[in-house]
Amino acid sequence: MKLAFLKRWSWQEYALLLFILIYCGIQLFVYSQFQHLPSPIYGGDHYRNRAFIENIVDGYPFYSDAFFLGELNYYPWLGSLLFSIPVMLFGFSIEGFMIYFSVFFTIAYAIILYIFGKAVFKNKTYALFLSMLSSFERLFFLTAPGTLSTAVFIPLMFLFFYRLLTEEKQKRKHALLAGIFLGLAGLTYGGSFVQVVSNSALIFFCFFCFDFFKKHSKSKEKVQVLKQYLINGAILYVIAFLIFSIFMLPLQLQYQETYNKVTEYGDKDVALFTPFFVLQIMFQPLVSFAGFVVALSSIFGILGLLYLVFLFRKNRTSKFFIFWFIAIPLVILHHLLSIPLLNTWFNPAHLTSTLFLYPVLIVFGFHFAKEGASQFLKEKRDKLIAYVALFALAGLLVVFMFIGKYTDFAQSQWVQYGKGMDASTQLLYEQGAWFKENLAKNDVVLSYEESGFMISALSGKKVVIARRTHASYFVNINERVADTAVMLYGHDAAKTRELLQKYHITHFYMDAYLLTSPWRTIPSYKSYLDTYDIASFAARERFDIGTVDAKLYDLVIIPPQNISSTFQSMLEPQKVFYFNGNPAAIVYRIKN
Repeated sequence: MKLAFLKRWSWQEYALLLFILIYCGIQLFVYSQFQHLPSPIYGGDHYRNRAFIENIVDGYPFYSDAFFLGELNYYPWLGSLLFSIPVMLFGFSIEGFMIYFSVFFTIAYAIILYIFGKAVFKNKTYALFLSMLSSFERLFFLTAPGTLSTAVFIPLMFLFFYRLLTEEKQKRKHALLAGIFLGLAGLTYGGSFVQVVSNSALIFFCFFCFDFFKKHSKSKEKVQVLKQYLINGAILYVIAFLIFSIFMLPLQLQYQETYNKVTEYGDKDVALFTPFFVLQIMFQPLVSFAGFVVALSSIFGILGLLYLVFLFRKNRTSKFFIFWFIAIPLVILHHLLSIPLLNTWFNPAHLTSTLFLYPVLIVFGFHFAKEGASQFLKEKRDKLIAYVALFALAGLLVVFMFIGKYTDFAQSQWVQYGKGMDASTQLLYEQGAWFKENLAKNDVVLSYEESGFMISALSGKKVVIARRTHASYFVNINERVADTAVMLYGHDAAKTRELLQKYHITHFYMDAYLLTSPWRTIPSYKSYLDTYDIASFAARERFDIGTVDAKLYDLVIIPPQNISSTFQSMLEPQKVFYFNGNPAAIVYRIKN
């Protein structure tokens, strides 16, 4: 009786189930090869996410910063909170959970896109095709706070948003559900929230204009349209912003300034996002013919776009996807207006969340080809051959898309890194375990930036400085760099003690990074450094040397120097870590 619903399933539902089972089996096989997260330990996103979960597991509030003691979490925390619960309840390892729970996102994404496809195409076969294409386009999700947004909340938001605008009569429940899922997306990934709010608002406005100004509408009808859009728009966006404010409002109340412009320092320079460059992003999936899979998807993507243009006046589905397609470059290029008018912008690199709908164009292209064959071929035999050929092409596209994406994934530098545990990586994990076991909850470690990131990621312990482009927007990293230089290289014992107390520092971690790497801060701290005789010089460089096309700034560079005898007198060696018989890192306790 409980399985009676299976009798109501069509062959497409069974095919979807089989696809999910095979797909998850492949993923589990791949994930089983990982010995640790496929990401750089000194600054990778997955290790940042590990730090978020570790922070909660270690007993800190979910809204607290994973790296800095006493600060609020700058990153939306809903995903980290949800992921930490099964780790705490069932004793899963954090990394094991992050890797294997990714299968849940595969299942959720495939099902949501199938439901979305049924709503769009009114055809289960097309819905199945869309689900498979979309799943292989993303291929391997890895559990992260933002994955809840991109794999679950945003697709669900667009499902109900699509139904709100394309069904004959707008339903407030669709506006409510779209608003809820948009708000939840904001609680898991801020970039997605900004992108989807902007993109959906443009689509919403375009539909309003079309309905309000369409021919032959009477004044009474215009008033009704205005009322309908105002009410549903208010429901959707007020609900979304109320939910998002649960995360954002405390930050706005506590912090009045953004000190650490993470996306500006560590991403492509906004000046490089020209209209031509954005058009390349938009049309590359449609006009690229490098290889069979890309060529085939490009051909059918172009056909799908043309099909929607031809039907623009005839149905609301075509309007929805044309408005969506137009809105993407407008949102990405917002800085061309917002910078001269408001002197503000949101990094365009983080405004591409709605590109997940691209496979819809490919499916429409196949539908266009099928309709064309039906119209122009008169003989049943010819039609059957055309249909079989299209079906075979669709199958080949799915198979070869998987092969191509899997090959790219398998050959990734960081995937290869995650499959092994070399001696140097093993040593870092041993250090993380040592910190976790030997430091108290609120102890704070002074170290170099990248090393601080590693310590928090692998142990959950707080640090003075972490990698700038993964640190909080609201923590003054430039000040912390200058203060660290004064502590390490200065000879004023009273000032050093004052700064040790300011940051509640209990331990000092010395490694090759600290001894050989320069520090970067801003020119306003030059006089402060000079006061304590800290060597420094001016230079025009990037904050993040790992991003070759990031913006250049006028900086003050603090070269590595001898650690002062003043600071050394305050240290007590506690642990030495060896690599190939030589000291690789030393942990000191701060005396008294």
